[in-house]
Amino acid sequence: MIVRYFQLQMEKEGYKAELSGDKLFFPPLEMELSFEHVYTQDFAMCIKVAVTHPSLLPDGLHELAFGFGEDDVTRYAFAAKGWMETDFPVIHSYLCPTQTDLNVKRMELVSQTGDIQLGWNALLGPIFIMGDQMNLGEDSTHELFLTLFNDVTGAMRSPHVIYLKCFVSKAGDGSINADCRLQGQDWIEGTNTLYHFADKLDTKGNFHSRKQFIIIYPRPLEELKKGEAFGKDVKEKYTEMYGQPVKSVEKKWFEFWK
Repeated sequence: MIVRYFQLQMEKEGYKAELSGDKLFFPPLEMELSFEHVYTQDFAMCIKVAVTHPSLLPDGLHELAFGFGEDDVTRYAFAAKGWMETDFPVIHSYLCPTQTDLNVKRMELVSQTGDIQLGWNALLGPIFIMGDQMNLGEDSTHELFLTLFNDVTGAMRSPHVIYLKCFVSKAGDGSINADCRLQGQDWIEGTNTLYHFADKLDTKGNFHSRKQFIIIYPRPLEELKKGEAFGKDVKEKYTEMYGQPVKSVEKKWFEFWK
């Protein structure tokens, strides 16, 4: 039943997906979706969504979707709608990089570890907000990623696809909550960082929560808009901080532009 509600939600958004047993296949992107019910507790349901692509996501991208409501039908629909609003736009932008809509922001990064430089793209999904909007500015899409930037660099020592699921909330009484997942697993370092971020939110006594899905993937330096020039700048700053580049995995330097 889960798969059917995800298919219906995709159709509502204008995307045609084909049922194949207990899976969904999206031909334009060669994307396959499978679903696993994790738990139902009170009014909440947790579903694991696995996304695979023959070449770009051969090992799959595994993340959780949550549904809320008084019955399974309502919870399925809630989870499908939330996944389409947060996760799907980013996955679509990764699998089809020539399209720049769907409210996904793209950042380019250059990293240096020892004498090795790597180029990256970060795809920052739309912010899903509940409660007070807080008059979020144009740069709000980048806030969670930049907050986590120092933590996530440890996962960027070798070229591979990285994905993050971020959540923060602050209640009217000042109580806070946060959650961060890296590669589909609970990530304590990221969660702790987001707790500090949530604590500093000025919600003016109102409830506010936001969640975001992010994909980071490697790109050759020459394919970045300013890859060569920016790579040179990163090398100069790396040398300024650490001396001449040597083969080491301990010393890292990152820069990025929007």
